[in-house]
Amino acid sequence: MDARGIKRAELARALSIPYHRLNPWFVRPAARPNAEDLDALAKYFGVPIGHLINGDPIPEASARDWILQVYDRLPPQKRENLEAFVRFLADEQRSRDTEQGPEQPGQATHPDR
Repeated sequence: MDARGIKRAELARALSIPYHRLNPWFVRPAARPNAEDLDALAKYFGVPIGHLINGDPIPEASARDWILQVYDRLPPQKRENLEAFVRFLADEQRSRDTEQGPEQPGQATHPDR
């Protein structure tokens, strides 16, 4: 969470969960969220509840949804950083594809190119 720039207090506010109820999940190993809080967490992060409880893999469509949800919550400067990184990845992939031969149908190209 901290790596994503989300602080516990911000998460508590976003989920409408009192901080004193949320904080123990991170500091006491025996503390666990209730079912209602788990549901709110899963919706906030755009993941299935099973991912939060068992570490179940996130289905590909959910991963895309999660990326879009994170993007929507980013401040403008971080959005620009993310967009620049995606352009970098697209350019890198395009270079690999060029080395391997002609473009295949369905390959993504950046709208500015």
